[in-house]
Amino acid sequence: MAGRQRFNLYKYSDYIDVGYAYHWITPPRGVYSLPFNSGEGVGLVYSDLWGNTEVGLTYKYITTSVSDYAPVGSSTPPAPFSAKGHIMNFNFSTAGFEYGLNVGIVTDFSYELPALLGLGEAISQTGLFDDQVVNDLLAIEDSALLIGANVKYDAGKWFILAEYTRIDVDPSSFNIQDSAFVSAGVRYHDFTFHLTYGIDKGDPQYDAYDAMLPVYNALPPANQAALAPLVMGTKAALEAQQEDSSYYIIGTRWDFHPSAALKLEYTNYSNDKPTSDEQLLSMAVDLVF
Repeated sequence: MAGRQRFNLYKYSDYIDVGYAYHWITPPRGVYSLPFNSGEGVGLVYSDLWGNTEVGLTYKYITTSVSDYAPVGSSTPPAPFSAKGHIMNFNFSTAGFEYGLNVGIVTDFSYELPALLGLGEAISQTGLFDDQVVNDLLAIEDSALLIGANVKYDAGKWFILAEYTRIDVDPSSFNIQDSAFVSAGVRYHDFTFHLTYGIDKGDPQYDAYDAMLPVYNALPPANQAALAPLVMGTKAALEAQQEDSSYYIIGTRWDFHPSAALKLEYTNYSNDKPTSDEQLLSMAVDLVF
């Protein structure tokens, strides 16, 4: 197959844009957090029945480029983003059990944030630091390993689902991200009552900052004072995506029509790094044609 391809890292990757296909209003943000979900490419698909198990194996090579990408829910200004890489999917279904492993190898990605480009230029202009410092700050022509795993059991009247994702990138302002959730629901006539608990962790990569410290510490006090804003600014940039959060979602879905569902959700979110607490009440109507 060739043309537009999905980058299938998640359980619901194939229909992430079809809200009617899942019980939430939107899937948990932390797990479903890739800056792209599709691109141009080629792929191979294998499907078969191994005994009582349905098997689906997929390989895809995908490229994508967005001139004005901005993370959802972020105030970050739009900036050019591009990526290309391989994705392999291993999906299995036995009776009511569904389970899968998805592995993405991104060979080249760039995210050209103007603020970081300016910071990198300022570091270079000092003439004090090795070029590797800037390379470890900017996400330019970097690589990444993406892992997604999921398992679901659906008994008809109730279900339980768990997903885990890890995004491990070359040293840059991108954090190493681990996210997971468990979601369960009960169906009663046209209603689905569900509960989700999840955690998201983003660990800064301090390679650039750690490389600057020996040079900074060796300078005379007067020079240190002049350079301190640049060094501390680098540390702050690396910690901008830091996260250690948890959340729970309580929701109801009412399938009031064969092609329409009304959804109501309450979300409670708590983050320790940086400290913040939020509550959100949401309502949506999803349609399918």
